Amino acid sequence: MSRTSIDEAEFRAAAIAHVRKLEARFGALRWELIDEGFEYRGRRYHLANRPRGIFAPSGFATGALSIKTSVPRAGRARRYDDEIASEEPFFSYAYQGTDPLAHDNVALRNCLLGALPVIYFYGVAEGVYRPIVCRVIGEDQGARVFHVAPASIAAAGGVAEPGEAARSPIERRYAIAEVRRRLHQDKFRGAVLGAYRARCAICRLGHEELIDAAHIVPDAERLGEARVPNGLAMCKLHHAAFDGRLLGITPDRVVRLRRDLLEEVDGPMLEHGLRGFDGARLNVPTSKADWPDPALLEERWRLFAA
Repeated sequence: MSRTSIDEAEFRAAAIAHVRKLEARFGALRWELIDEGFEYRGRRYHLANRPRGIFAPSGFATGALSIKTSVPRAGRARRYDDEIASEEPFFSYAYQGTDPLAHDNVALRNCLLGALPVIYFYGVAEGVYRPIVCRVIGEDQGARVFHVAPASIAAAGGVAEPGEAARSPIERRYAIAEVRRRLHQDKFRGAVLGAYRARCAICRLGHEELIDAAHIVPDAERLGEARVPNGLAMCKLHHAAFDGRLLGITPDRVVRLRRDLLEEVDGPMLEHGLRGFDGARLNVPTSKADWPDPALLEERWRLFAA
């Protein structure tokens, strides 16, 4: 990419538009989808770099295009602290290395100085990222971190997206709480589907796009904790039946249908999709640590039995 052949502002806007389209279609994005890059004026360009967190395309003069945090493979240490439960109205993004004048850190600092948007690929599961369009709103050189906020939230600091009004500090805190809640749900889904190998715990349907991460009881944990024992992988039919109290699960992991459904005469979906699983035992993860918490199942069962 030569500096004379590209309009970097236009390029940045095109990259952000492409990522937003991907998110609208897929939600959280697998790395393979990000790694495909995007086409701009007849050429294909990268959106991020797998081994490095801060990415600027070759020859890019204005600043970084994207930043990334990853969920590490089992047994590996996380490079960044998980901040979903933070009370601050921004994310803290650690320097690449320790030198504030290193090339990557300078590229991200240029986004702060130029008020440039940057794509934050936030890891929610191994190899899966939620893209967030952000602004770099500050830097703490003592802690070796940049402060990064979703672009619409950064408007509270005077840097607004086109067509957006600046937000009050209260609005900004509420908005980033909503972003963190969405990230938590992404992490919860990734953890639960990973434990159940993306198969329904009741019928073993294995098409990931049809599988949800269902809470056994409403999630009262701090947002940073995506607890698999409070979750079940369920196909959309069984998740809806579970939430609608048409279907219950006993504390010893046996599926039970509401009594009136057992007596109702209807078509094959009721017969085979629901009634056929009455009395079946749940399929559980390989690791016993990920099995449904019996105390939570009992709490949910009391609601169903009532």
